Amino acid sequence: METPKFTSPREEALEIAWQTRKGILEGSRNISSIVRSCLVIANNLNKLDKLDWLKHELSGFASDKVPTHRILPLQFKKDRIQQSELESFPVAFEIPLLEYHKAHNLTFTFQFDKTKVAQIRPQDIERIFGALTDECLFFLNETILELQ
Repeated sequence: METPKFTSPREEALEIAWQTRKGILEGSRNISSIVRSCLVIANNLNKLDKLDWLKHELSGFASDKVPTHRILPLQFKKDRIQQSELESFPVAFEIPLLEYHKAHNLTFTFQFDKTKVAQIRPQDIERIFGALTDECLFFLNETILELQ
C-alpha cells in the first residue's frame, strides 16, 4: 500500500480529521487511536494548547490539572472501611492503562491519598472515554471547518 503524499501539513491534517471523524461515527476507532490522530493534527497545525492537552490525555495528568471530564464521583475506602457516599476524584491516569482495565472488564483500584483508596469501574472509564471522544469530535469538526 502506497503512503499518501500530502503537499502540506494542513492537507495531511484535513485528511486525518476526515478519516478520524468517520471512524468515530462508525464506531471503528478506539480512544487511543482517536487521541493520537488528534495529536498529529494539533502538531501539524501548531495548536499548542491542544497538543499539550492531548499529550496529557495519553500519558496522564498531574492531579491538580485534570480536566472536568476526568473528575468522577467514585466509591472509596477510608482507612480500609468502605464508605457509603461517593466522592469526586480526579482520574489522572494515562489512557492506555484505563483502556486495558476497560477491555478486560476490570475495576481499577488506586491509592488517592494516605487514607483513601478509590475504585474506577469499567463503566466509569467508559464515561471518561465518551466525554473525551466528544471533545475530540468537537476538535475534529472545528479543524475541518477551518481547513476547508
